Amino acid sequence: MKMEKKKDISIVIPEYCGESMLTELLKRLHTTLQTLTDSYEIILVNDCSPDNLWDAIRQVCAVDKRVVGLNLSRNFGQPYAITAGLTYAKGDYIAVIDCDLQNKPEDLPAMYRKALEGYDVVCARRVVREDSFLKRMSSLVFHKTYDFLSGFETDKAVAEFGIYSQKIVKVYCSIPEYSRSFVELIHTLGFKKTTVDVFHDHRLE
Repeated sequence: MKMEKKKDISIVIPEYCGESMLTELLKRLHTTLQTLTDSYEIILVNDCSPDNLWDAIRQVCAVDKRVVGLNLSRNFGQPYAITAGLTYAKGDYIAVIDCDLQNKPEDLPAMYRKALEGYDVVCARRVVREDSFLKRMSSLVFHKTYDFLSGFETDKAVAEFGIYSQKIVKVYCSIPEYSRSFVELIHTLGFKKTTVDVFHDHRLE
């Protein structure tokens, strides 16, 4: 049986209503990743998006073998879409990034270089957030509630955007926890962690 070839870095992207942004997202990712390595893969996880996203992903995958599409049978939600991508990923390091370009692909090199220093978790810390007031308030309420119930102190400026070693990804994927929040759960696992300050961008429409 042919062995799957390892990659230096995998990019996992949970996709929902991202059809209009897909071309620009991939263009910026390829431009950025090619400055780091030729050994990379981009994993697009369609979380049962109601637009024509899956057809667009299939078309890209047919002509670009660096891009992999995973199609979920229903809308499971972002944490489960991320987990599906992480389970497939073959990179020594795996980056998680949103599909709407509020997370800038151009921030990946700084996080990747920090990961190569020996960190298992390198998260983007959003020093400026381009979110609506309602979204910022709901995030604040979530973190306050989670901190109170869990006993952990979380940073509301840190979300999914980051780079993770294959070692910690394997541990995360092995946890038989059905109700999961990617960021909070992965930070309970220990390992060597750090952050890189980034500027949150406007959502690309």
